[in-house]
Amino acid sequence: MRLPEREEIFRNHGEQHPLWRVVLLAAGFLLGSLVLGIPALLLFPPPDDDPTAILNLESPTFIASAWAMLTAAVAVVYLLTRRLDRQEWQATGLWLHPGWVREALSGVLLGALMIAAVFVVLTTSDIAGTTPGTHPARALILGVVVLLPMALTEELLFRGYLLRNLAQAWDGRVALILSAVVFALLHLSNPERDALALLNIGLMGVLMGYAYLQSGSLWFPLGLHFGWNFTQGTLLGMPISGLGIPGLVRTHLGLPHSISGGPFGPEASILGTVVMVLGFGYIMRRYGGPASLPRRGSPREERQRAR
Repeated sequence: MRLPEREEIFRNHGEQHPLWRVVLLAAGFLLGSLVLGIPALLLFPPPDDDPTAILNLESPTFIASAWAMLTAAVAVVYLLTRRLDRQEWQATGLWLHPGWVREALSGVLLGALMIAAVFVVLTTSDIAGTTPGTHPARALILGVVVLLPMALTEELLFRGYLLRNLAQAWDGRVALILSAVVFALLHLSNPERDALALLNIGLMGVLMGYAYLQSGSLWFPLGLHFGWNFTQGTLLGMPISGLGIPGLVRTHLGLPHSISGGPFGPEASILGTVVMVLGFGYIMRRYGGPASLPRRGSPREERQRAR
């Protein structure tokens, strides 16, 4: 059997193959993050006695880096969508289409309810306890300023471009799983992560990706992503994937860590798995079952209309 030529692997019916676009996405985002991130670090350097401040969500260094990465993500996705994919920006799903506010708020509400359910179970079973937070106004502002660009960057990269292009090479199911795996692997460097944490982050990637494929809109997954993180960290004071942020209250997660998530947060817990499965059930009910996912080879315009 003849091995396919490189041009055959990275081209699809005379166009740039989606895998090649994904490679360019990664390279472009890394380059853009370096170009924009270095000035951000120079303007807001971490303290000499605490170089790990770059991982502190409330540090000026982290905030500047988060906005630099969002700028890089918008720039590279725009350039690739317009120049390489030859599509309008609307193909990403991030535009003010009719019903976008409803989609965004529905996602925020679902994310908030999912993590709030975990919080209720943990606190009523004495696995977790709370103490009052400090500076509530600062916590709320910080939650928006930090968590919104983080959610927007990841959704634009992983759903608005990566998943959309993988669905050109494989059908929706395969593309959905692949993008979720990549999304989970992105969090390998997070502190305190374990296998269950990566599994649950992958499940969250499936939830958000499924909603995106079915609706063609990025607003619901963006709202879900932000609503989960904001409620988890800012409102309830729990770690967000191993990273801490000031909250209105402080939640202390106890043993067993398999139930509470421990220092990583509820994404590393069995309860997190349960609410994600339930959330996926709701999303299928809202948007339709897997049979309606886009198939490989269907025109992009037809898939966009089907969403």
